[in-house]
Amino acid sequence: MGKIQQKNIIIAIVFIIAVALSLFILVSDLSILKKAEKNEITKEESYLKNLFKGKDKTEIIEEEKEEEGTGKIETTFKGDCSVIVLADFDEKTCTRTRAKKDIDTLGFFPLGATNMPRASQLAGATFFRSIVQWPEIYDSQGNFHFEHLDALFKNAKKNNLKIILSLRSNHPEKSSVTFVPAETAIRDPDSLPKSEQEWKNYVTKVVERYKDKGLIAVATTNEIWQFKTNLPKNSPDYEPQKRKDMVALMKMTYEAVKAEDPDMIVLSPAIIGGDIEALAKGYNENGFIYEGNDETVIRKMSKSEAEKQIENASGVLFRKEIIVTGAPYYDYLNLHQRFDFPNEVVFHVNWARDILKNNKITGKGIIGTEFGGPFSYYSPEYHEYMIKAANVLAYYAGFDSITWSYFAYLPGWFNYNYPALVDENGNLKQGAVDAMKKMTDATKNFKSVRRVSENIYEFTLPSGQKQTIDTTLNVPLPAGYNK
Repeated sequence: MGKIQQKNIIIAIVFIIAVALSLFILVSDLSILKKAEKNEITKEESYLKNLFKGKDKTEIIEEEKEEEGTGKIETTFKGDCSVIVLADFDEKTCTRTRAKKDIDTLGFFPLGATNMPRASQLAGATFFRSIVQWPEIYDSQGNFHFEHLDALFKNAKKNNLKIILSLRSNHPEKSSVTFVPAETAIRDPDSLPKSEQEWKNYVTKVVERYKDKGLIAVATTNEIWQFKTNLPKNSPDYEPQKRKDMVALMKMTYEAVKAEDPDMIVLSPAIIGGDIEALAKGYNENGFIYEGNDETVIRKMSKSEAEKQIENASGVLFRKEIIVTGAPYYDYLNLHQRFDFPNEVVFHVNWARDILKNNKITGKGIIGTEFGGPFSYYSPEYHEYMIKAANVLAYYAGFDSITWSYFAYLPGWFNYNYPALVDENGNLKQGAVDAMKKMTDATKNFKSVRRVSENIYEFTLPSGQKQTIDTTLNVPLPAGYNK
């Protein structure tokens, strides 16, 4: 047998072995995938873990760039960036540049004198939010009572903290919807003031008094669910009038604030919800379409069911009215979020960014002045993981600033207290505090954030330093997630 024939035989044998090996690997992969699919259907925990893991087939491209002989490796994420593209986002590199930088990245809600130093020194906060009930500082005779706010700002200054004030329009006599005050002010309704000039004078006095004492922003009211109008609820004009009144209040507040201090920041009323809207739009994370959640259990719903629910829904129209018609009257869009898994923050902010994009609204920041999780199920380990992962994903998806809620346990608020860094006995949850400080140090006032891989994010800080954070789920899911 000649040498050429021997060489050809050897090549043929090697080729056959290579093909056989490839077929073996392919069959193995298919078997694994089938088992995974079966697992995903039968086990709730496997289903939920998949939310964090994302799609298995996402690839990372490593392009070796020989710059002056350095052989530097650059990693680019090839999967879907999963963010609605606005001017702040580069889809080619999955990089978001922070849109507005005049409010620092992390604050808390609420903070009393006891916890101010803890929040500042131990958790890295630079501001907090406080809600102002109109009748607290402005009585029925038109007299101002600033004692409480004066003490608040004095203590904040001692601890190097700035303040955001949410000014509620909930006066039992001065608001258009009159009422007998409830046991707790949260139940008192906000409504359009009877006198535009009286409201503007009130807002002006507050800004004038505190603009040089640490006030950094004013929010119009608190949350949108508290806002009412003075028509009967069964009137067909109730919802349209409520939308009109809210925008009118936003305009009054914005004009009063800017007339007193053009540089003072104004926040929109806080928009809550958005889960069903996000689902109906089909926002997804590498193939996973958000299914929504409530306080007790993961709720599965089809996209078509969600579309039926939001068709002409008054709540959706109200939210859009604030974002679109109210756009001239806020600097930051304010979204409140409670969540059970980190990806949830992406779906809600995508819904808001989509509205901004479709209506060509630019130049707005996004802030969450109540933001925290987990909400339905708890374990200390999952709490610490959530602090890292949810904040990172929020910054990447569109938030410029976050006010983590709550800082300390509030009696009677049940699972709203799960995200708190201080327990019911006043003791620090040290693991959660450490997780918050570590996250804050790695992201504080970041210039940009880039998605490097499925779960890896790189933050560029003002100094130019780069910090990498891994959001991979690395702790057991809390008891109760399995149905």
